Amino acid sequence: MSQKLGMDYVSESKSITSTTPLTLNMITLLGNSANIGWIVVDTGSITVQINGISNPTIPLSATDTLRFIKEDGWNLKTIYIKASSSATIRYFFKKKDAITLWV
Repeated sequence: MSQKLGMDYVSESKSITSTTPLTLNMITLLGNSANIGWIVVDTGSITVQINGISNPTIPLSATDTLRFIKEDGWNLKTIYIKASSSATIRYFFKKKDAITLWV
């Protein structure tokens, strides 16, 4: 799946290896920070760091999902994702000031 950029969200499926970590800069991708989203690990294992590489890592393995919900007050500016060998992930993040209209 290729990256889909919308006015208020970004979504993609990616393969990550130890030599190809992933950095998601929400300000560049969305024009603002994100406060809603998720990361799903399909294969392998990864570590996730939020808003700085000096912050603690969050380990995730195959079938794990890391969810970011609005009620928790997230201000996601940069997400760093690393794998020790190889992993396949999917992610979705929504812009902080996006308004959802249900019709």
